[in-house]
Amino acid sequence: MANTNTVIWKPIKGFEGQPDRFNVTFKRCTQGYLMTITDVSYDRTI
Repeated sequence: MANTNTVIWKPIKGFEGQPDRFNVTFKRCTQGYLMTITDVSYDRTI
């Protein structure tokens, strides 16, 4: 059976020229994967 949980990342309109604002990491867990999203631009603006 094919895996249909494929996520296709598309550029968001207005953010094409921006650096990556979010740092996304995946960690292997017993239940699957844990996805952590960190807003990296928040630290720079302070």
